[in-house]
Parts: sequence; C-alpha cells; structure tokens
Amino acid sequence: MLEQAGLVRTERRGRYKLHTIDTSPLTQIAERWPDRKAPS
Repeated sequence: MLEQAGLVRTERRGRYKLHTIDTSPLTQIAERWPDRKAPS
C-alpha cells in the first residue's frame, strides 16, 4: 500500500529487498496544512 502511494520505494538486491522512505509527498501535504495558532 505504501509503495502504491509513492511513500516507499523498494529495490531487490539478490535475495534481499530494500525499502527506502520517500518523504517528498508528505512534505507537499505538510506545506498545505494550516498552521496551528498559539492559544491567547
């Protein structure tokens, strides 16, 4: 599921399967997220 969402990349090296987290989609979401305002 994370691979399909583009958050994790996998690479096969022989019998090993390596997973790499790609945070760029999360960064784009965080930039659009409204900022919290400090309580007055």
